[in-house]
Amino acid sequence: MKFNLDLLTLLPLVVHGIQTAEGINGATGAEKKARAVELVRVGLTGVETASGKHPLDIPEAATAVDHGIDAVVSMVNAVKRAKAA
Repeated sequence: MKFNLDLLTLLPLVVHGIQTAEGINGATGAEKKARAVELVRVGLTGVETASGKHPLDIPEAATAVDHGIDAVVSMVNAVKRAKAA
């Protein structure tokens, strides 16, 4: 199996984790975020297991996803505030 690790390879995994977490009815934002990060962590672990290679520091990647979600939420909120003004 050819293993090509780049951002475009990982982005669908992150998007899927976020979309799946957003579908959790009744969960708080923090609960959804924690689930999204966990889904990405599990997915990355699966990719590494399937490929037999371990190029990523999984905890570091999960932290990056956590921060990325915060950044996207901040931007969405800024756009909402701008539209409301």
